[in-house]
Amino acid sequence: MKIKIANTIHVEGIIEVWEEFIDYHSQIDPFFARKDDNNERFTAYIQNQLLSSKSLVLVGLEEDKVIGFGLAQIRSYPPIFQQTTYGYISDLAVKLDFMRNGIGDLLLGGMLKWFKSKHIERVELQVLAHNKLGSTFWKKFGFEEYKYVMKIEFCDKVEIEK
Repeated sequence: MKIKIANTIHVEGIIEVWEEFIDYHSQIDPFFARKDDNNERFTAYIQNQLLSSKSLVLVGLEEDKVIGFGLAQIRSYPPIFQQTTYGYISDLAVKLDFMRNGIGDLLLGGMLKWFKSKHIERVELQVLAHNKLGSTFWKKFGFEEYKYVMKIEFCDKVEIEK
């Protein structure tokens, strides 16, 4: 296994890993069900990220086959805070057959090293509340809950009294 900075030759493999990743998440929450044109949209998104100076796309390779990928981004909060720039881990996905072999650890390590080289002191991510596998992985590396993202569906059915 090895980790490399992704380029256009890896996009097809990234899409394959991403589809498995998103299908896993759609089993936890149907909101994540893929659209019919998901390949084209995610391909365009990843290609844009490959070109961005504020993004890092890493791939985990086994004999030159993509078995995992990570997407790290530098983002900003509004300028009302003392610290406005932060790192964001958008995606970290490993093919199910290769999980628990250390590839996720290596991808995360590469992303954290990149953040450090960019003088980023805070890194955030989101994990589904019911994704026990994901939560366990992130907590293993010291990530902790600090806010809750809440949702409501069918908000037209909520009555607000005036």
